Amino acid sequence: MNDAWIAADGRLDRGHPYRWRTWLRPRLPKWLVELGVARKGRDCEAVNAWHRWYNRDDANSACYHCQIVEPGRHWEVPVDTELVPSGAGFVTPGEAALESFPKAAHARVLWVESVEDAFVLVHVDTDPSHPMRVFCRRFGDRWYEMGDSVE
Repeated sequence: MNDAWIAADGRLDRGHPYRWRTWLRPRLPKWLVELGVARKGRDCEAVNAWHRWYNRDDANSACYHCQIVEPGRHWEVPVDTELVPSGAGFVTPGEAALESFPKAAHARVLWVESVEDAFVLVHVDTDPSHPMRVFCRRFGDRWYEMGDSVE
């Protein structure tokens, strides 16, 4: 699943009606984005899709795909969840983080920041530069990508 973002609830962004815009925005010149090329959709739920949350300002969550901003930290996975994601997982958190990016992004790990024993933030950058923090969690001896936020 090299070209799929895995949301914290296990759903894939592949097939999301606004995903191509999200993928395209950081690759376009800023002036084209400001003109509205590849703008965000109005509301994912209005087109029977799901939000992909990121940390807007530590108090609010914004959707990568649409214009919705909501109070709260929706990008975080509750620590008490025992839901193990599907799939085989990865040996390192860096591998898990990079799996969530399309190959065309040329993503690379900058560093890994330990949060707790089973939780890390993997700092990733792409080409062109679009720094991200990818939240990874260990279940047993395998790592899984659980969500991300913009640096």
